[in-house]
Amino acid sequence: MAYDCLMKHIENYTAIKNISGVAFNAGKAELIRFAKHCAPYLTDELSITKDVVQKWVAPTVHESPNTRKIRVNYVVAFLKYLASQGVSVYMAQPIRQSLLPYIPYIYTNEELAKFFTAADNAKNKPHKKGMFSNRPLIMSVIFKLIYGCGLRVSEATSLRVGDVDLERGVMTIMQSKLDKERLVPVHATLLATLREYSSKVHASSKPGSPFFPSPKGNGHYSQTGIYVAFRDHLWEARISHGGKGRGPRVHDFRHTFAVHCLRNWVLGGADLMVALPYLSAYMGHSSIASSQYYLRLTAEMYPDIVMKMKHSFDVMPDLEVLYETN
Repeated sequence: MAYDCLMKHIENYTAIKNISGVAFNAGKAELIRFAKHCAPYLTDELSITKDVVQKWVAPTVHESPNTRKIRVNYVVAFLKYLASQGVSVYMAQPIRQSLLPYIPYIYTNEELAKFFTAADNAKNKPHKKGMFSNRPLIMSVIFKLIYGCGLRVSEATSLRVGDVDLERGVMTIMQSKLDKERLVPVHATLLATLREYSSKVHASSKPGSPFFPSPKGNGHYSQTGIYVAFRDHLWEARISHGGKGRGPRVHDFRHTFAVHCLRNWVLGGADLMVALPYLSAYMGHSSIASSQYYLRLTAEMYPDIVMKMKHSFDVMPDLEVLYETN
């Protein structure tokens, strides 16, 4: 009952935003996630307690400051609305500090080769007590999938066996930002890797089983475990890490995928006005504006093709804060 009431308030609040001319798709999606966060704590009468709000505003693992700022401020504004409607709420403070943008790290082809070689080599090394496990194999495939298909880390870790069609070479991405489902075709080379991996790990798995099962056998692989393996492979590949907030990060494989796609399209003479919406749909962006951001990154990474890109677009988009919304 209280959850339904909360969802009704979200609908009304969204309607007010839309009437005032504010594009609120991302905000509504964040508020729906907040409602799901509140659900286990709600009673018969709608109220948002201090404990619930503090758990929401707390930083999460590997979350950037900009991501947290947006997530928190959407909810703080909504809590003010709820209070104006007579709902008992605990008011958190908005995050106001001006945060420096994180500039995505774009891997070179040489760095990618070194990293994936380090990940593959780990598959042949014994681990604890001289035993071999599936963990290095899983890590190797996860990293290749994130780069090869431009996935978000959460999208890769949330895959189930039934989401990966190894016959048609298509993945169904269910657990995506903004709760948007999409189909992602897989390149033939990567598909061969997925088939080999599946034959070793999922010979008798059910469709609902995690495609990347945790070594503890209790669900999907955690993003924390992936990050630990990522740092190990960076070290082995001799790729420098600038420290927290400086990268490179696992998520930068996704950014690199987008930039490399644009580079290849430009050099191949493709019309970016036609191609860009395909990139936007493939990567699950909320709008084509998110994909256009990568035009600037591509121009900065490969200045020799700037003139070709300007030929496709009269005005290059400005470099702006990415906010992890891509």
